[in-house]
Amino acid sequence: MCIVIIGLMVILLFYFMGSVDRLLLTETVEGLSLPVAQSWEIVVSLWPMMGFMFLAGILTVLIIMKLWVPKQLGGTDAKKTDER
Repeated sequence: MCIVIIGLMVILLFYFMGSVDRLLLTETVEGLSLPVAQSWEIVVSLWPMMGFMFLAGILTVLIIMKLWVPKQLGGTDAKKTDER
């Protein structure tokens, strides 16, 4: 499964590398469009949001694992048996 995820990440990285050169991040002030970042500068401008989305994804996975993964046997919830 990890190999599939890594393969998808590589494909998305190549796609991003091919399409990032024509991107332009602009800000509109009083009807004027001012360029803020162009091509790879966009990554530097948006890294806080990308970090937030990464941490939100990790938090979502941890919450799902905590709520929906069945508890393992042998813990404090397991029935104790007297074996003599």
